[in-house]
Amino acid sequence: MRWPGGRNDILIRAKQSLLSLFPNDDPSTACLGQHNEVGVLAIMPSQQDRKILEEATKSDRWHLWATQNWTESVVILEEHTPTIVLLNRNSLGSDWRDLLRFLLLPKHLCCIVLTTATTGDRFCEQFLVEGGYEVLRTPLRSSEVVEALQRASVYWQKCLALAYGY
Repeated sequence: MRWPGGRNDILIRAKQSLLSLFPNDDPSTACLGQHNEVGVLAIMPSQQDRKILEEATKSDRWHLWATQNWTESVVILEEHTPTIVLLNRNSLGSDWRDLLRFLLLPKHLCCIVLTTATTGDRFCEQFLVEGGYEVLRTPLRSSEVVEALQRASVYWQKCLALAYGY
């Protein structure tokens, strides 16, 4: 489940955030790892889902930080700039909107993917309206994860192209 149609408001906000973050530099170098890897932070309490993520991201293209909870993830966010964040619905509390806003701040701006056993409900719709990028059904399947990460990565590159005209 993805946001239907024009996400111009998100793209405009992304452009403004990128320009404020990187006024003189190319942002892609800060958001990509040492060997042009795409950074993926996954907050997944399920060991099974973390194993599937590890399998899906084992190529040189991805750099995965897999954590069990939000507390572990804060440390990673302080030291790195992941391009994509996967959040498991079960790891979100009632303050999930605050978490989403935090991840959409210029300092952390990223594509946010929700993983959940139930898709298409009001919560998933609200998640997308609030700035989430996509919703994936659990249990995760490696091929679906790779496709979702590729879409999110392409979207991120479009944001960079919009901001910097490349």
